[in-house]
Amino acid sequence: MKVRQMNGTGLYIYMEETTVKSSSEVRNVYIRIRSVVEGVENLWETTGEYKWDGRQHMLAYTDYTGNAITKNGIFADHEKMLLHRVGAITCDMLFDPLTATMVDYKAYMVGAKFLLHTETYSMEENEVGLNIRVQYTLDDGGGHTPIVGEQEITVEYY
Repeated sequence: MKVRQMNGTGLYIYMEETTVKSSSEVRNVYIRIRSVVEGVENLWETTGEYKWDGRQHMLAYTDYTGNAITKNGIFADHEKMLLHRVGAITCDMLFDPLTATMVDYKAYMVGAKFLLHTETYSMEENEVGLNIRVQYTLDDGGGHTPIVGEQEITVEYY
C-alpha cells in the first residue's frame, strides 16, 4: 500500500495494487458515462486515454457541452476514485465509502461547497476494460435536501 498527499491539502490517498498486470503505456479508450442526478439521466460517449501505473487506473478525457470545455481525470482503484475536473466545471471529488469529503464545485464561474457522501462504490476490471459505479449524495450543510446522484463509467480499450 502506498500513501500520497494531494497538493499539500492534508488529503491523503491510500492506493493498493489491483489484479490487472497490463503494460504501463498509454492506451486509447472508448468511454460511456451514464449519470443520474436528482432523477435526471444523461448518457454520453467519448474517447480518451487510459494508463495503469501499477497502483491505480488513470483515465483522461474531455467534456464538450456547447462551447464549454472541461478536462477530466479519473484516478481509480478498488476502494476509491478521484474525479479531477478543470474548465467550465472545476472540482475534485473523492468518492470513498469510508469517509465523507469536501467538494468545492465551480460551474461557469458560480461556486458551491458540498460534503460528498459516497454511498456505494465498485470497480470491475477485465481484459477489455473497466466498469466503475458510484452512488453518492452532496450536502450543502444549509438544511437543503441533499443532491442524490449515481454514475456508471464504462471504459473499453481499443
